Amino acid sequence: MAHGIRRVSNARPSLAELAIGGPPWHRDQRAPRPPAMVVAKVSAARNPVREAENHFEAQAAQDALVEASGALKTVAVSLMRSRTTSAGLASAPGRGSGSLNPPPCSRGRRSCREGEPGDLRGGEMVSTEVIGNDETITVANSHSNLDLCTMMPVMAHDLQQSIEILANVARVFAHKCIDGITANEAVLRRKRR
Repeated sequence: MAHGIRRVSNARPSLAELAIGGPPWHRDQRAPRPPAMVVAKVSAARNPVREAENHFEAQAAQDALVEASGALKTVAVSLMRSRTTSAGLASAPGRGSGSLNPPPCSRGRRSCREGEPGDLRGGEMVSTEVIGNDETITVANSHSNLDLCTMMPVMAHDLQQSIEILANVARVFAHKCIDGITANEAVLRRKRR
């Protein structure tokens, strides 16, 4: 998961670029415009933002959203893989390896499979949603024609949703399925022989 956190953190500088200070195409060319640095400074009071390096790219497309969504999708796939591995290792003997003892808070919960921590299913659903949101953001960005960014609302919505649900399920997964997990030493000794 540390690699996933690094990938998401690497997308932050791109998200911090604002399409400000570019040519005033939509108004009188002679009208004064606010200096980009002033706008960035006011905005930076709450968030670390800066003027975009390439105004045309920043106004024509939302590639930073695609980059951030791709990083979130990578984390979602890693979470799904971790969930599958945990479920297999924690499943009751005869249905899985039984090599892990799930944390006490997971025991006794109803689950689709005997012995599997019931809180793992939410991770699959969230991962699938994040992967779908990434596809929506990718296609929406490719359809932002003529610098209009008409697909911005759906891209912003899906990115925000991915951030929120992935953060929530990661906390739940860590708390209820990882914290307190132990090795089933008896099963591991038996397998060693």
